[in-house]
Amino acid sequence: MAPSPDGTVPWAVWRVALVVSGGAFLSTLDAAVVGVGLEALGRELGAGLGRAQWVATGYLLAFAAVLPAGGWLMRRAGTERLWLGGMAAFLAASAGCALAGGVEWLIALRVLQGVAGGLVLPAGQAVIGRLVGPLRLGRVLGTTGIVVTLGPALGPVAGGLLIDTAGWRWMFLINLPVGLPLLGAAWRLLPRAPGDRVAAGALDVPGLSLLAIGLPLVVYGGTGAPLPLAAGLAALTAFGWLAMRGRRPILDLTIYTNRRYAAATVTVAFSGAALFGGQVVLPLYLQLGRGVSAAEAGLLLVPAGLGTVAGLPVAGRLVDRHGAGVVAAAGAVLTAVPTAGLALDLPWPLVQALLVARGAGMALVMMPGTTGAFTAVTAAQLPDATTQISIVSRVAGAAATAGLVIAFGHGTGTAFALLAAASLGCGPAAVLLAIEERRR
Repeated sequence: MAPSPDGTVPWAVWRVALVVSGGAFLSTLDAAVVGVGLEALGRELGAGLGRAQWVATGYLLAFAAVLPAGGWLMRRAGTERLWLGGMAAFLAASAGCALAGGVEWLIALRVLQGVAGGLVLPAGQAVIGRLVGPLRLGRVLGTTGIVVTLGPALGPVAGGLLIDTAGWRWMFLINLPVGLPLLGAAWRLLPRAPGDRVAAGALDVPGLSLLAIGLPLVVYGGTGAPLPLAAGLAALTAFGWLAMRGRRPILDLTIYTNRRYAAATVTVAFSGAALFGGQVVLPLYLQLGRGVSAAEAGLLLVPAGLGTVAGLPVAGRLVDRHGAGVVAAAGAVLTAVPTAGLALDLPWPLVQALLVARGAGMALVMMPGTTGAFTAVTAAQLPDATTQISIVSRVAGAAATAGLVIAFGHGTGTAFALLAAASLGCGPAAVLLAIEERRR
């Protein structure tokens, strides 16, 4: 089912890519729905905003903690089988979240949901990357990215309406009518090739343990806890030392010697911080800073999502034509400027215009960074690349989410300044990516 010699992508490839992208859509929908509901969750469950934000951050931390095992599991169980199992577990955890009796149980169940989501995303990306190949990957990711981006576009509206009309439990139950048909379609369409135990080798338990401990501690330490931060950095340093000496580490760090891949990874890190951080800061700004309800905040955020939806196909074609680095560098500026403008006390029409501009800029950063990373590696390196890109994006997003909630307590100006800095941080790495693409 590879693209034909004339450059067209067969419908069979599009069909599988769209179904697999539905899994990522569900993950982004869930994150956006929960983001707009944090204030209501804290109020209805008797927890402050500081505790309630762990409903969002705990998900991202668990997502990051399980991601290192993704590459090994893809080789061991088969990519398509891993995607199907992860999606089934995600839906089961969603039902559990809806039944939670308190904020502690909800955070614990969100951690389980994050573990399942951490298996779905890299497996889906690997399926698409293997089917499409590098030459048309920008176009396919740009188009399927529309499906994924509908999550952040629809999530705030859905979350606000569900909270105001049906209660917070429906923020999680909504995953079931969306996810069950998707799982059924994937069961019919995805081939279920067996894994290769020889190729997978033995599981690197020490490496996996160090990453599963180190990644969450680093994110938590970034909120102002120096001891967890130091412990997390020590665990990650120990993993790096072992990985460079082990025969089959859980993650192949040697691909970072590929400067094009390394530059793309840094671009993805900053874009992840800007994306996931924005999903928390923007609803809080509208609800607490501008005094609107959850439902109104969701409706006001629709233009930002639509801006991203409109920008993704354009970004995909530009990447296939001009390279990922140039597009991502332009997107960094187009995201940072309107983000900084949101810190000003502007009339609503200007706020809406800035949200649209920010959404379009995010499209020009997110997809090019991911595409640049995937096209920089070989097919054999793709499971490791998709896993590592997902780790970088989610860890950066979790750190930004936790840090920006704290910054928001010091004023909206501080939060938006940091969010703009994260957006602009994509620029230097994107320029290096463009240079490496030219050298190729």
